[in-house]
Amino acid sequence: MKKDKKKTDVSSSSVFATGLAKLGKLKDLEISEALVILDFVASAQNFWPWTVFTLQKDTAYLDGLREYVRDLKSSSITVKSDPVRAAFDARLAAYIAETFAMQLYHSRHLGNSGTLAKSLVSDLDYYLRDGVEVGGYNKSLHNNFARNFSNKYSDCPVDCFKRTILEPRELGKSYYYDLERADQMLRFDPGWKGRKDDGFKTEMERANTNLSLVDAQLALFHAWEFLLVELSTCMPKNDTVEKQMLQVAQQCLNANQGVPGPEHIFLKLVGSRASLALVLIQRLVKSSVPVKDINQLLSTLVGTMNGVEEPWGTESISYYRTLLKALFVTLRAYQISGKKATESQDAFEGTTVTVTQTVLNILDRVVGRGFRALVSLIHDNENSVSPEDLGLLTAILQACISLPNMDQSQTQVLNIMAEHQVLHAASSLYSWADRLADQGDPIYGELSMLFLLELSTLPMVAEQMACDGILSNILSANLTKFMLKSNISPYSDSPVVQRCYGIWAKGLLPLMLNLLTALGATVAPEVAYVLNQFPHLLEASVDRFEAPGASRTQSRASPHYLTLVAISEVHSLALLTRVLAALRVNNNRDIPDVEWDSANLLENVDFWLSTKKLLKERLMPLGQREMDWRGMKPATGAYDSLLEEKAVAQLDAIRDVLSEEADN
Repeated sequence: MKKDKKKTDVSSSSVFATGLAKLGKLKDLEISEALVILDFVASAQNFWPWTVFTLQKDTAYLDGLREYVRDLKSSSITVKSDPVRAAFDARLAAYIAETFAMQLYHSRHLGNSGTLAKSLVSDLDYYLRDGVEVGGYNKSLHNNFARNFSNKYSDCPVDCFKRTILEPRELGKSYYYDLERADQMLRFDPGWKGRKDDGFKTEMERANTNLSLVDAQLALFHAWEFLLVELSTCMPKNDTVEKQMLQVAQQCLNANQGVPGPEHIFLKLVGSRASLALVLIQRLVKSSVPVKDINQLLSTLVGTMNGVEEPWGTESISYYRTLLKALFVTLRAYQISGKKATESQDAFEGTTVTVTQTVLNILDRVVGRGFRALVSLIHDNENSVSPEDLGLLTAILQACISLPNMDQSQTQVLNIMAEHQVLHAASSLYSWADRLADQGDPIYGELSMLFLLELSTLPMVAEQMACDGILSNILSANLTKFMLKSNISPYSDSPVVQRCYGIWAKGLLPLMLNLLTALGATVAPEVAYVLNQFPHLLEASVDRFEAPGASRTQSRASPHYLTLVAISEVHSLALLTRVLAALRVNNNRDIPDVEWDSANLLENVDFWLSTKKLLKERLMPLGQREMDWRGMKPATGAYDSLLEEKAVAQLDAIRDVLSEEADN
């Protein structure tokens, strides 16, 4: 213990203690001295763990930092009169934000971050004004300077005077290009200094000053990003912080609508802004965001996405992928907000027309056009695209069509999908999925089926699918032919078998249910015909629910498991056979019987529901999401996990459907 105490105690005459003391009176220091001390303290926090405890003991320096940053003027004002001072202000503010963020981080882990976080919230005006926009870059200045310099000194381009990382550099007139060395080499030429100090030396000074400002603003953005994320972690339910998060998310998206500089660093900045916006939006939607704020955020986000010229190009696809994630989270916010208060629903209804038009624009430019472009790239074996991209578009489609009043816009949605030939593209992708497999996994087969499934939830689109012969197209595909002659199961080790089972249980069965719901007796004969093509799968779906030890063929030693997807499979089959039976009453000749042992299944479902302890033991999660559900407590206390609650809910629904069928 004495040794640990010795490590954390700092002599009052040490360099670190002297630096901390000076930070308490930061306003009184020369700006160059203040910059060095802040750099030293921020670096010490990063590399010397013992300094964290020292900073926790004496927090007087924080008051000096807060006072300094509170009085900083806006960069847009300072840069007009003194651009070097604007650069110093931004760099100092960056070090201060980094120091605040590190203190919040360590205080949070020690459980005492609340006081510091609350005190900082009111001192962030400078960051809220200038933390995101890196607007100092003067493109014409640098282009003209480089061109004129090259014309004047053809054998010595200006890039030769760039400083290397081997020597320190200070913000100001000699920051990027080595002005002193250039002066030694070029002072012989009258054009270097100019008649009235308007020569190339002055131009180099202006270029250095501008680049020092840009570099300081970049550092400010990243430090502000660190600080705001840490603040939102420390105070997740604070109204002021939520407003600041919303403001910064909007700033990031708006800033990305402008034309960035040509340098690679600006492309990275655009990506960093998008990533920050995504993180902030994800945190915002966990709270009750007013619908008017979601509307504004959605409008800004769509404007930013529309400004991406080649969204699926190699250089921009990663950035566009981040925007797609932000779009999905924003659309989901409507559902979360609508569940929390009727006031939110009233607010949504007041802006229905505007939001609906925005969503239709998303379905056109992002979903329809994007899906068609992605399918083309997948067929061309383009390495830049991934299955994740199709999954994102499907999720956005689902979020769009689940919004209130979208059922009234079915005609527009159908026209959009027809314009981009989306149904044909999805059918084509499914047909080719076996030849476009990702490491032997025909994942695009399931993704294309899930995309069609989401579209089929709109009755008009489902009707168009039936008219286009979607079920015939699916039956003729190689993947379906494999399913017709193979025993597919959720327990298989083969990626092809597992994927085909997912297509059957999560895609084809719900798709046929949507078609049957939309068209009724018109499509019922075709649905019954398709089901009867898979007698082995219908039989296997019932066998999976046999009570342990009830089967004469299965070994008693082998464990018997249930999965959520298998329960979902029989739920869809129960609904399909129930609806077909009802329609067959008036169309007995046209709609064939479907051989499915629903009576035996009902007995087994009753068994599993009566032995919930055994059900909990034998319920096997598949995939990371179900693993997470097994570890999550449900809202009600009746079950041990969310996975168990979902399984029992579906089993109850299956029992209700089958019991009703048995009564009839």
